[in-house]
Amino acid sequence: MQLLFSSSRLNNSTVDDAQTGARLYDVQTPTTLGTQTTTVRNAHGEVVAVYERHGLRRGTVTVGGSRMDIESCMPRDSAMRM
Repeated sequence: MQLLFSSSRLNNSTVDDAQTGARLYDVQTPTTLGTQTTTVRNAHGEVVAVYERHGLRRGTVTVGGSRMDIESCMPRDSAMRM
C-alpha cells in the first residue's frame, strides 16, 4: 500500500490510500504553548491514537486505550538525541 499525505507537515495532514484515494487517517496537532497534543482519527472520525509531548521531555502515546511512555515504543538510538 502506498500512502499519500496531504501536507509536508505530517503532524497536520490527512493520510489517504494512494491507489484508491480512500481516506485512512486525519492527523491534527493544534498550535499551543506547553503540552502539544497530536490526535490521529480513522476514516470514521474515531480517535485511534493520541501523542502528548510535554515541552522538551519525551511524551506519552495512547493507542487502543493503552497509555505508555514514547520511549517504550520508540527508544532513542543515541543518548544525545531527544
